[in-house]
Amino acid sequence: MSPDEAVATGMFKGWVRTQEWINEVGYRADIDALKRWGIPLTPFTDWVKRHAADIVIEG
Repeated sequence: MSPDEAVATGMFKGWVRTQEWINEVGYRADIDALKRWGIPLTPFTDWVKRHAADIVIEG
């Protein structure tokens, strides 16, 4: 769906712009720098296993 279509369905324009920014620019992390600084990293699969009981999918 295009941004204009999303707004036309009633989505808040600010939210739509936020999603566009995430798709176009996104958040960046310098993984090598994080490792050098000693920040512990968790693989996503490990995080999911640890938090699986807290994840609720409604639908």
